[in-house]
Amino acid sequence: MVYRAEIDGLRAISVIAIVLLHAGFGFFSGGFVGVDIFFVISGYLITTILIEDIVNKKNNILYFYQRRARRILPALFFVLVITYIISWFIFLPGPHKVVGQYTVASIFSVSNFLLFLKGNNYFGLEQGQNPLFHTWSLGVEEQFYFLFPAFLILIWGFGRRKAFFIIVILTTISFGISELTRGNNPEANFYLLHSRIWELFAGSIVAFVLWKRNIKSSNIFSILGMALIFFSFFFYDQFTPFPSVFTLVPIIGAMLIILYGNKGTVVAKLLGNKIFVNIGIASYSIYLWHVPLQIYSSYMISDQIIQLIFYIFFLSMLSWFSYRFVEMPFRKSISLKVLLIISLIVGSLLTCLGILGHKNNGFPNRSVIFSNLQQNNGWGLNCNGNTIINETCSEGDSPNLAVLGNSYAMVYVNGLRKDKNFKVVQLTLDSCAIGFVDEVKDVNSISCKDFYEQAVKTINNSNSITKVVISSPFSKEMDDNIFKTSFKNLLQLLSHKDVYVIGPTPSAPFSVGECVFKSYFFYKRNCDFTVSKEHFDRINSLKKFFKNSHVVFIDITNVICPSKICKMNIGFNNAMYLDNIHLSISGSELILNKIISNFKN
Repeated sequence: MVYRAEIDGLRAISVIAIVLLHAGFGFFSGGFVGVDIFFVISGYLITTILIEDIVNKKNNILYFYQRRARRILPALFFVLVITYIISWFIFLPGPHKVVGQYTVASIFSVSNFLLFLKGNNYFGLEQGQNPLFHTWSLGVEEQFYFLFPAFLILIWGFGRRKAFFIIVILTTISFGISELTRGNNPEANFYLLHSRIWELFAGSIVAFVLWKRNIKSSNIFSILGMALIFFSFFFYDQFTPFPSVFTLVPIIGAMLIILYGNKGTVVAKLLGNKIFVNIGIASYSIYLWHVPLQIYSSYMISDQIIQLIFYIFFLSMLSWFSYRFVEMPFRKSISLKVLLIISLIVGSLLTCLGILGHKNNGFPNRSVIFSNLQQNNGWGLNCNGNTIINETCSEGDSPNLAVLGNSYAMVYVNGLRKDKNFKVVQLTLDSCAIGFVDEVKDVNSISCKDFYEQAVKTINNSNSITKVVISSPFSKEMDDNIFKTSFKNLLQLLSHKDVYVIGPTPSAPFSVGECVFKSYFFYKRNCDFTVSKEHFDRINSLKKFFKNSHVVFIDITNVICPSKICKMNIGFNNAMYLDNIHLSISGSELILNKIISNFKN
């Protein structure tokens, strides 16, 4: 395969755009299309390599996978190890658990599936604590690498021309799927291969067109390609549907550059300059490192200027180091046997840590402060979505109190269990507003509607359960008439039970647990905050909603925020909240100590 420097230059502008987007440079609001350009480049290069192998009767799929393993695994595993180690020391249990999940998903090339199952939107994730969210695109590419070689060999048997038309047809079908599903299932459309493969096939189409043909270079078409790409960089943003018909703009731009931007064109001279080529050559390492470093630098450094300097410096150094001392040796001098042994050992170790971290909620016993700020989800993960009385999620087979709701209700389970007057059953499911609206579907495949129908049935069929404790942020339940009506219907079904609704916690403008941890280890911060007007408005709405009903409403605002100032520190190494609204174990116990007499009436 003939080396083309301008393709490395195209890689360079793509990765620069992605880095600038995630670093917060607003003028590159469409920098995410750099990933789509990478897809086109990958489709072109992989297809060209495979066609050469097939034509030269070297179509050994195992050899192809060996080359891909040498290209992908060493740098990926290096970044995963360092990312996991840093997370171990600086992330609270909840975020560290997430890092472990995505570490395992990255090893098995399924990060895109995990993001889809969690229902995460791409935009805004860079502001969170997931330093591996960008590995979703590697998952898409690696799934393509796994499936495409055998597929191409199969269709090549029909002849090159028919193989080309089959790929064109599949490209059209995949594009149609992405356009049709972008509205009703945006996460699947964004992350999964079936609606992304047309972008890789676009590169395959270019490879077929260029195979054994001398396409005349064209300044006009290659400059047009650059213009389309930069138009996407500057004018697309998080509100642009993607992938969709809008994605055609950067895809066609990349195709035009590969087709017509060969030697002698202005674009080839621009992209082929030494700076762009060197960045493009190291673009894989740059891409791998840019999100972990961006998240860790913003996490540990408060000053934005120092944060940016730190980020750029370490991104440059670590990317160069990864390329020079990790990527290159494993591509050229280190044997396949050594690569496989190292990959097996590192992959197995990280997988075990990720699974254990998932099971124990992020290794909370790493330190006292981590233990204090561990996830507060009642009996644990096994009870997320529980709708029955069982040994795992209840005290005996005759509980007298049910905790019903979402993650905001879970936080009270352990505190209530400590009171000898109560035998508790946990009936909770993350992310579901209280009621029978079939909106969110959890990974365990039970819908919110089904969950609440089954949980209420369990409560009503149990003679031993006399009290029901409910809690939620009550945003949808109060702001949307459909949810409000559904919530009212649920409460009516529990009219013969003693129902206690614990009001929402005032929302903090930052992650409190993270603030307390940083204040303890990095730099001093005041983690208290004032109650917002929106919170008081919601409390007033709830009071009106429950007036003249059988429900006892308990407002906890003054308990958390005396004189409207919310006190977040508990001692010197504990916090009232885990994040911006969920109570910690100690925080929920403090609240219950103040209000538990209400449940004994």
